[in-house]
Amino acid sequence: MRFDAVMPTVFRHWDNLYCQFRSGTLDREMWGICERTLTRWLAQESWANWFLDNADSCSDSLRALLRERLAGRDTAGWG
Repeated sequence: MRFDAVMPTVFRHWDNLYCQFRSGTLDREMWGICERTLTRWLAQESWANWFLDNADSCSDSLRALLRERLAGRDTAGWG
């Protein structure tokens, strides 16, 4: 399966989890696990680039969170 075919579904999943956390449905501990995982994946150039190129497919709140996570990150080793 192509990377670009899977990524919208992946980010919609994270959008849903973040929405659940913000509404109180998903508890803080579980969101912490999800957020650490997402942050670790965003450390990969391919994930970060996909998000930056397609951020408009995410909610405003998730976009703000992910842009905050990406800000100031060392990208010197990226191609």
